[in-house]
Amino acid sequence: MNGESIVTDRTKNAARIAMLGLLFGWFCAGCNKNVAVPSDCQRFLDQFFQAVKSNDVGKLQELSFPESVMDLSGVPQEVADRMREDHRKMDETQLEKMKQMFGDFESCSVVSVKVNPLTAADLELVKMQGAKDLSAGTHAVIICKAKFSKLSGRFGLELIKKTPESEYLYESYRFEAQ
Repeated sequence: MNGESIVTDRTKNAARIAMLGLLFGWFCAGCNKNVAVPSDCQRFLDQFFQAVKSNDVGKLQELSFPESVMDLSGVPQEVADRMREDHRKMDETQLEKMKQMFGDFESCSVVSVKVNPLTAADLELVKMQGAKDLSAGTHAVIICKAKFSKLSGRFGLELIKKTPESEYLYESYRFEAQ
């Protein structure tokens, strides 16, 4: 080997190492980037997690899409009351289960947010729940990492906004341990 090829090989190796370092740095920076959360979604998250932290079933019901759009106008009062009570008990059970599994809520960070206009499939689903006139609404899917006193978890929230001026309500949420 002559001196010229040794220098060329070293230069190529140094370039490869530099490229790998840049690629690794770019990848790591992408792992920790902050997610831009629309202000109306952030307002919802603040209210939702405050209700979780304080075990406020009433507030969760206020933020619930099915509860807010349920049309019970033709239903006897005792049936409507029973339906609302069943929904309240379901929310209460979810909060108790969450507290037993995870402990007290401490903080959360948003992993991803997707906001889109309501699709035909979304509209069909919400119409089955008794909602009307939602053609101008939006659907948001938010994934959060939540820290609790016992262990951390992941929340997936499906939100519906009836009109551009209205506030988000949750259609459903799920949580799991990590």
